[in-house]
Amino acid sequence: PYIYGYNEMTIEQCVADLLREQGLTITVIESGTNGEILGKLVQHIPQRVSGEQMGINLSSDTLISVMEEYKSEKKSDIVLATRLTPINDRQDLWLALDYQGKLFIEERSYGGPPGDALRWSVNFGLDSIRRKLLGIDPME
Repeated sequence: PYIYGYNEMTIEQCVADLLREQGLTITVIESGTNGEILGKLVQHIPQRVSGEQMGINLSSDTLISVMEEYKSEKKSDIVLATRLTPINDRQDLWLALDYQGKLFIEERSYGGPPGDALRWSVNFGLDSIRRKLLGIDPME
């Protein structure tokens, strides 16, 4: 199941708590999401988060290369890269998560109201991290 909050706890607080409890650091690379995921995590655990908002037209291969550079440079335990791309009447989300030496890639499309695509992609990215940290992720 996908969870975006629980009672008073937001999904970003849940992810921050899991990262803190497990003693992990994360690097977030975002394209087309205005740095929203990074910003939400920095609010809760600034010492465990690094990252960057990049241009929207980056290829998947380029984002994977950037992930590898950041993982090496920042010594992060987890690296998340997302790209949200508007295509006609939908928004495409490409997401890659490097965790425990494995690269997981997922692609989704959002066909709802265009104004909600950013929130959807941010929540989906945060929930992908949460699922991996809890070992319940179907991305494999």
